[in-house]
Amino acid sequence: MIYKVFDKYNTVVTVEDSDIDAYIVSGTEIKREIVQAMGETHNEEYLPYLFPVLNHSQFDMRSEAAQSIFNINGEMGLQELKRREEAIDESELEHEPSEKAMLKAMILRIEGGTEAVKKYFLSDEGYEIVKYDTPFCYRSGYGFKEADIDLLCFVLEECQRKTPRWLRKLSKTDYNEMIYFTLESIWFAGQETDLLKKSNSILEKRICDILQALLEQRISNNSKEVIAEITKYMRKECAKKILFLLKDNVKGDAKRAYKQSLKLWGIEEDELQ
Repeated sequence: MIYKVFDKYNTVVTVEDSDIDAYIVSGTEIKREIVQAMGETHNEEYLPYLFPVLNHSQFDMRSEAAQSIFNINGEMGLQELKRREEAIDESELEHEPSEKAMLKAMILRIEGGTEAVKKYFLSDEGYEIVKYDTPFCYRSGYGFKEADIDLLCFVLEECQRKTPRWLRKLSKTDYNEMIYFTLESIWFAGQETDLLKKSNSILEKRICDILQALLEQRISNNSKEVIAEITKYMRKECAKKILFLLKDNVKGDAKRAYKQSLKLWGIEEDELQ
C-alpha cells in the first residue's frame, strides 16, 4: 500500500509498507511520516512503536502518535493515551491547540462511544475545549462507521441550532473552524468508505439536508470548498441538489472543487435547477 502523509516540513510525501518495515529493522528515530503511515495501515502490530512517541519532545509528533493509535485501535491503546493525558497539567486546557483536550476527546469516544460524546457536547458541565475538539478526532485513516457519521451530523446540526451555551459564546473564527473541520471529517469518510452513498438511507438524506442548511447561511468559502468535495462521494441525485446551491455561490478553490464535481458526474451547469 502507498500512503500520502506529511513530513516534518508539512510537505506531502508517499510512504509504502516497505518503508515502515525498513524503519522497524533500522532501529533509527521514527519520522513523522512513518508515524502517520502506521495509523493509515490499521495494523495493530505497530502500536508498540507508537506508544513511546506519545512522550516525544515535539508536539506534532505526540499529536500524530495519538491520532495513529486512535485510528488503529483506540481500545488497545486506551491505557497509554490515558497515561499521557494524565501527565499533562490542567493549565494546558486553557489554550488551543490543546494536547490534553484532544486526548480527553479521544478517550471519551473510546470509553463511552458516540452517545457519551453527544451527551458531553450538550452538557453545561465539563471542558468547553474538549467539546470543541469533538470533530477533530476524526482524521484521515480513521475506520469510520455509521455511528461516527451520525455524530458528525449531530455536531453540525447543533452548530446551526446553537443550543448549548458554550457554542453561542464561540468567536466567529472558532465557529467557522468547527464547521470546517467537521465537514472535513465527513469528507475523509467519503473518501475512505461508501457511507455517504448508501442508496435511500436516512443518513444520506440527513447529510443532504445539513449541507443545504449550511449553504443557506453564511459560511466560509473554505467550508464551501469541502462541501463541493463531499459531493464527489455522494449519490448523483443528492450531489446535484448540493451543487445547485453552490452554483454562483463559490469562488477560488471552492469553485475549482465545484467544477471538478460537475465534471466527475457529467453534469452541465444548466442542468442544475
